[in-house]
Amino acid sequence: YGSSQFDRCTQARRAAGSVFKPFIYLAALENRDGRPFATMATLLDDSPLEIETRDGLWQPQNYDHKFRGPVPLRTASEKSLNVPSIRLALNVGLDRVAEMAKRMGVKSYLPPVPSLALGTAEVSPLEIARAYSTLASGGIRPTPHTFEDVTAENQTLEQRKLELEQVLDPGLAYLGVSLLEGVVNRGTARRLRSMQLEGAIAGKTGTTDDERDLWFVGFTPELVAVVWLGFDEPRSIGISSSEGPLTIWANFIKESMGNRPHGVFIPPRNIERLEIDPESGALAVSGCPSRKSELFLVGTEPNEICDVTGIRAAAAGDRELEIKRKRRRRGSRNQNPKTNLNTNSTNTDESGLAMPRKLFTHETHHDLCATSQPPHR
Repeated sequence: YGSSQFDRCTQARRAAGSVFKPFIYLAALENRDGRPFATMATLLDDSPLEIETRDGLWQPQNYDHKFRGPVPLRTASEKSLNVPSIRLALNVGLDRVAEMAKRMGVKSYLPPVPSLALGTAEVSPLEIARAYSTLASGGIRPTPHTFEDVTAENQTLEQRKLELEQVLDPGLAYLGVSLLEGVVNRGTARRLRSMQLEGAIAGKTGTTDDERDLWFVGFTPELVAVVWLGFDEPRSIGISSSEGPLTIWANFIKESMGNRPHGVFIPPRNIERLEIDPESGALAVSGCPSRKSELFLVGTEPNEICDVTGIRAAAAGDRELEIKRKRRRRGSRNQNPKTNLNTNSTNTDESGLAMPRKLFTHETHHDLCATSQPPHR
C-alpha cells in the first residue's frame, strides 16, 4: 500500500476470458417458460462458425483450432470450447446472458456483441468473486464487505448487516456447480487433482487473447477465491491459466484449508439424476446400448427415449413411467443408512442444500481475491 493505493481486486477492470462462460450455460439451463433452452443432455454444435460484425467477418476458433462436431453440453463446458459456447450464447440471446451475469453480481458494462461469449467485457476480480459466490451458495447473492464487525475490548462497536438475496433457483445453481466440478475433475483445471488437492472443488480457468489476462476462479463448500494474473500495462504473460493462477489458487487453499477442504455440494430436491444415451441425449431405458448418468431439473427430462430399437420419441406415459421407476430405485437405496451419510460440515436449509458457515468477507492480496460465502438466513 505504501508504493501503490491501486486495489486490483476492486478497481482493476480486465477482460474476463472464459470465466465468463458459466453465465452462458446458466442462462441456457434456466427454466424460464416451462422448458429451458438447453439441458445437461443437449448436444452443442462445434463446427466452423462465421459471424458478420461491424469490423468484418469473424471466424472464432477453439483453443486447439480443432472442431469436434456435436458435443455434450458438459463436455463443451469442461473443455472450455469457444465455438459451441458462442453459438449457445447467440441462440439463447446475448441480452439473457448479460442479464444472468448482472443478476449474479457483475455490475460492469457488458457490450451486446458476439465476442461477449468469450469474455471480452472488462470486469473486476471482486465482481467475478461475487458472481461465483452466488453460484456456490445455492443462488444466494451476497453483498461484499471489507470488514465484518468493529470490536474493542470484547465489545462490538459496529456490526455489518448481511445483505443476501436469492437470485437463482437452487437447482439451477447446483447444475452450474456440477459443471464446474467437471472442469476440475476432467477439464481444463484437472491439474489441481495432481497437486494433491482432494474433496469437493469446482472452478473455471480463463485466458484472454495473447495470454494477457489469466484467471482461475475456484470454490469449495466453504470458500470462494479468485486469482487474476497480469500486468497493469497489458502484455503477454507467456503461460496459460492452467499454470500460473491455478498454482497460486492451489497454494492458497492448501495454506488456508489443507489438502482436503471440508464439506460436499448437496443437490436440492428439484434435482434428479437420470441415465441418458451419451450419443443422442435421449433418456436411456432397458436395451439402450450405452448410457451415462446426468443431472436434470425436475420436469426438464429428455423427450426422447433410447431402447433396444434405437432412438424414438417418448410415447404417452412411458417417459413418466421410466422416471418414476428410477426414482423408486434411488429411493430404496437412500433407505439404507450406509448410502445416505451426510459428511458435509456445513449448515443445511430445509431444502437440503448445503450452505457455508462463514460470513462474506473480502481480502485484498494484489492479484488474489478471497471471499467466504454467506450463510442462509
